[in-house]
Amino acid sequence: MFGASGDTAIVGDWTGDGISKIGIYRSSVSLWALDTNNNLAWDSGIDKSGVFGVPGDQWVVGDWDGSGVVRAGIFRPGVGLWGLDLNGNLSWDPGIDLSGVFGASADTPIVGRW
Repeated sequence: MFGASGDTAIVGDWTGDGISKIGIYRSSVSLWALDTNNNLAWDSGIDKSGVFGVPGDQWVVGDWDGSGVVRAGIFRPGVGLWGLDLNGNLSWDPGIDLSGVFGASADTPIVGRW
């Protein structure tokens, strides 16, 4: 079992090996949990988890730096704030991670390789 009732399923290549893997985002506490070894089960010490964002943020994932590794990000409704986890540690690191306001507060976030 991976995740709990109420979690949102997410998908990404968390390791850069070209294979998409599962993960969950628990918006009530901004918890991310990523199945890095792709066995559909939580493995302590192997899989990654952390808190990135604040409760109520909308999750986004993307390859923010072109490295081939998909990482966490958030969009904060009401203010249009984006936060991107550039180093992939699922924790906010001032001076490393990127944040900014883009779009209007009621927009729906989308990401892609434009």
